[in-house]
Amino acid sequence: MFAVNCSREKLILRSINRLPQLGLAAAAVILFWGAITVEAADLVGRMGMAATGAGFLAIGWAFFPKQTITFDRAAGTVVNERQRLGRTDRQTVQLTAIKRAHVERNTSDGSPTERLALLTDTANIPLETAFGPSSREDLAKRINDWLTK
Repeated sequence: MFAVNCSREKLILRSINRLPQLGLAAAAVILFWGAITVEAADLVGRMGMAATGAGFLAIGWAFFPKQTITFDRAAGTVVNERQRLGRTDRQTVQLTAIKRAHVERNTSDGSPTERLALLTDTANIPLETAFGPSSREDLAKRINDWLTK
């Protein structure tokens, strides 16, 4: 995730989502492999390879959404928008309810992973659906700096 706009009025963060592109690359490799290994008369084999490649692509789009988080001082809101498979989910939080941004850590799998979250008086609101290996400390600091301006 990275900041695409940082002004006094708005802070906009977007996800760096390369997994659908990886799904597309996997689909291309599978289709190419199918084209060179399956005999020309075996239409069912070619269709199976195409379906497998399309499946990888669909998984990339379904499970790894495009995400935009907009902190808007004029509207007084934070909108967390996730787009996947033509569907958009929005979560809105009042800016005045936010105490600070922080980083949640998970080490249950052996290697440390992190995700961004917002802390309010009543809840801890994750901004990301999954934990990732990249450090989120700089983003949390940037959000907190913006909130205190």
